[in-house]
Amino acid sequence: MRLVALALLLALPLATSAQIGVDLTLGPTVSWAEDVSGVAFDPATFDPNDPSTFEQQEFSFPTSVGFEAGLGVIVMPGPVGVRAGVHFLNTSAVLDEDGNRFNRESLDASFITFQLDLRAGTNLGPLHAYAFGGPEFRYLVDLSDEDVTFASAREEAELISTVATFGAGLTFDFAGTKLGPKVSYSLDLTGVEGGDLVLDDGTAVRFDEAYDLDTLLFGLVLGGR
Repeated sequence: MRLVALALLLALPLATSAQIGVDLTLGPTVSWAEDVSGVAFDPATFDPNDPSTFEQQEFSFPTSVGFEAGLGVIVMPGPVGVRAGVHFLNTSAVLDEDGNRFNRESLDASFITFQLDLRAGTNLGPLHAYAFGGPEFRYLVDLSDEDVTFASAREEAELISTVATFGAGLTFDFAGTKLGPKVSYSLDLTGVEGGDLVLDDGTAVRFDEAYDLDTLLFGLVLGGR
């Protein structure tokens, strides 16, 4: 009990002197995924134990542009602090392969992301520079397209993926408000795994494994510390 009381007494000045702020992040993201292998098949005749009923293929997800927006709470008791945030992330990837089977369709993925960053900052004259890094957890909200559907995507998909995010930013005072750019890179560690991809001609595609969605954010931040 004495150790707990001592820890609380030491933490009290830290908590009372902490600077707390709220920030808004908005900006475009560039997303890409590693090549993914899968099998194409006719759902009516597919037998996973009979290779003659399916065809092994490699699929690529070209780089695409989406957007990210969200709010965060920053606690800075000193030059080092933390930020907890909730963001909405949308990204799309055009399916393509040598046979041009998928070049007309687009696969859209939308996520709610939960972020916890450790950050360190310093003042550079009128500017405040900071770097950050930490885990991000993505919750899959939607995985669909008007021409392509995922069979039972909500039931079969792994809805939560784990990501490592790190980056840097600058803030300065503008008309009484803190404002500045932020760049961050998110490395998908576990990937997104959905149900069977059903094309408009009735053919289905089953991915062998989850595909990773890495993103690069070019954000504009309002507020913060």
